[in-house]
Amino acid sequence: MCTDTLSRKRVLLARFIDDFRIVIARTDDQLKRAHELRYEVFLRELNYDLGIDKRIALERDSFDDHAIHCLVEHRETGLTAGYVRLVFPLDGAENCLPLISSTGHLFTVPELHPLSLPSNQICEISRLAISRHFRSRTAPALNLEGCDLPVRQFSRDQRRSFSLIVIGLFLCAHALVTLSERRHIYALMEATLPRLLSLSGFHFQRVSRMIDYCGTRGTFYIDNQQAAQDMADDLKGLYQHVESQLATQLKGLPFLRSQTD
Repeated sequence: MCTDTLSRKRVLLARFIDDFRIVIARTDDQLKRAHELRYEVFLRELNYDLGIDKRIALERDSFDDHAIHCLVEHRETGLTAGYVRLVFPLDGAENCLPLISSTGHLFTVPELHPLSLPSNQICEISRLAISRHFRSRTAPALNLEGCDLPVRQFSRDQRRSFSLIVIGLFLCAHALVTLSERRHIYALMEATLPRLLSLSGFHFQRVSRMIDYCGTRGTFYIDNQQAAQDMADDLKGLYQHVESQLATQLKGLPFLRSQTD
């Protein structure tokens, strides 16, 4: 990478740190904002059939009770820019992770099936979502159920760091896995996202057949220890920032202690 390109990337990473904060959703208001964003993205925009009452403008499921919910917030506006959750297995549950019910019977790498590994070492990244306000500048306004949802207008300069939200959310998940002392990460994804993450050094392996589930998706796996080694050097400063923010917020979190004791 040439010096000018590396310099521009460092400036962009520093801008992301200035523009956004990382928040573990713990209060009722924070969790409500997380569920509202999930509803907005998955139910209203993508029209996924997730088996919930669409009259309630919140997207929730039974896995939320044993998950850590992470928000990326835009400092200037206070808007929720992105969300991701890390689901931990519930001991004794037949479907201990969300992916079990959808692709658990379709694994092509049996030795990496979640039920073949220690439950205290597995987790699943899921419900990754980015608000329409923080996507492409040319994203069209939406007209859903008779309600206009215009894209919030940001200047070109304000938008400079928005392209890092996806990798920022994954760095949040990676940090949470590290802080909870786990190793085996799963995610149900379309093939485009693993390819995007591979550019940052995170090489997911597909371990199930692809299925038609809210698009064509499969279960992907990554070893968290290997992910730490392979992370692109220019991301390490941002990762350290994310991990330090999360480590402070995770102190005293009862759920996490119960998982790592």
